[in-house]
Amino acid sequence: MIRINLINNKVRVEDAEGGQGILITNDQKGQRENIIKAILMLVFVVGLYFYESHNLEKLNAQYMRLKKQADASAAELTQLRKTAGQAEQVEKEINQLQEKLGILQDLSKKRLRALKAMDFLQTMIPDGVWLNKINYDGEKVNFSGSALNDKELDTFVTGLMDSSYFEDVVLIQQTVEKTDSGPVKNFEVSSAMGKL
Repeated sequence: MIRINLINNKVRVEDAEGGQGILITNDQKGQRENIIKAILMLVFVVGLYFYESHNLEKLNAQYMRLKKQADASAAELTQLRKTAGQAEQVEKEINQLQEKLGILQDLSKKRLRALKAMDFLQTMIPDGVWLNKINYDGEKVNFSGSALNDKELDTFVTGLMDSSYFEDVVLIQQTVEKTDSGPVKNFEVSSAMGKL
């Protein structure tokens, strides 16, 4: 039979690394020290737990705040990208409208130029000249008509040449036609519309 002396039994538990250990004894003083050491270790662990849980709450709150800021920034970025896309679309539409406006202004200028030229033509045609046909293709103007004599035809062609409404005036053709009232000169004149 094995006998164990429990009165003054001391056991030393060695730490594998440093050689320091905890002395466990059976006497009252040793038990008290062991209880104090255990309570201190427990207090340290509980204190560490509360410190870390409090710190963890702070970190979680900070994480949630930063996550909300990141989500808000991502939403704002998405909105800005949409706005940027809309701005590009609006800019494209503005450019298209400016092109259309330019075309309308150009057509308006050409129309005004043609109207002024026709108004001038109406006032400068001599009494002995009749126009049968006017062809206008946007740049060139061709006149066909008749004149009583060379002087009237000359006055008409010179008037066209001297005006700012017509350029490069050329008498293309003139023929004499005999009628009951006498000879008539048929003519064709080509001209470009002047720049105003």
